[in-house]
Amino acid sequence: MKGFRSILNAQHVARLYLENKSIDGISKRAGVSDELTRFAFTLALRGVHPNSLDSITDFRLEDVVGLLLADKETTQDLKDEFDEFRVLWRRLHDRERDRRDAIWRLELIEPRSKSAEPFLELLSAIRDADETDPIGEACAFGIDEVVALVPITSVSGSIDYVGYDDIPEPWCERFLQASAGSTATIRGGYASDWEKFVRLWTAEMEMIKKHQEAAQG
Repeated sequence: MKGFRSILNAQHVARLYLENKSIDGISKRAGVSDELTRFAFTLALRGVHPNSLDSITDFRLEDVVGLLLADKETTQDLKDEFDEFRVLWRRLHDRERDRRDAIWRLELIEPRSKSAEPFLELLSAIRDADETDPIGEACAFGIDEVVALVPITSVSGSIDYVGYDDIPEPWCERFLQASAGSTATIRGGYASDWEKFVRLWTAEMEMIKKHQEAAQG
């Protein structure tokens, strides 16, 4: 799955393209290959982005020509690989969205409360899915193991960030779900948001454990 996280930023790539930025410039800014960049804005402009990107219909003739060239230069193998990724990503996205929603709702409920039961049951079902249908190369990793793998990138004159493609799945999706509404760069999420996610994840797991123990006792 590594590499295709950049495509999930296709909306930003398409905007840069429509501002007459070159493919080379976009790929350098995004930190991905020219080929991947071409494919990303091809998806974005065609409105087939897996994030349900709104179709972009108001672009000039030269943009249409550029789009057709990009499509021609995109290999079938890359398309097939992305289609496979998209199927996996959708399952992962839905699973982590439900997990995040349950966690946030449990935080508002006192242990031993009956209202916690449906969310504990949902989290139990999600853990079962993690075991029967593991998604991502780091599905068996704990948070500390993932932190050791993820580099924080510093750019002169900018804010430190973590590249989405540098966070192994399913942890990248977990980070994105927890950071919903936060600003980010085209390269990835801000390092401060990643560090906050790591810190809160441990606390959230402890909170869930307390709810489970209270329900069993």
